[in-house]
Amino acid sequence: MTKARGPAETLLNEPRCMNCRRKLSDPVSIERGCGPSCWASIQALSKRPCDPANRSDYEYHYTRLEGRAVLVITDLDRGGMSVTDNMEAILDRIAYYAGADPYFIACCGPPVICRDPEGNYDGVRLSPDGTVTFTR
Repeated sequence: MTKARGPAETLLNEPRCMNCRRKLSDPVSIERGCGPSCWASIQALSKRPCDPANRSDYEYHYTRLEGRAVLVITDLDRGGMSVTDNMEAILDRIAYYAGADPYFIACCGPPVICRDPEGNYDGVRLSPDGTVTFTR
């Protein structure tokens, strides 16, 4: 039986890099779900000009909230498209690098929350047809 690869497994079992599956021991790497070499590769790939997610300036990481894994997406507000307006492309990119389907990331995986430039947090829901909704 093969194990599922993705953020849920990374955070719910022993901490492993979601990219190369190596064990993680550094607290920053554990929070990101990725070791330093893989993180550098992901960051380099994420700057591809043809990627629609590049229209927004954001960071994301996995953390625990009330004992549960949570995906946190932060809008850096550096003049690009807002994360709220570009959420479909951002979830698609995060899912691609995690080796998961975007619907799994937003609906069946860890809860997703988004922090806007004013510091407010909203829940993110993705329907099977790709429609994104936000909840407070």
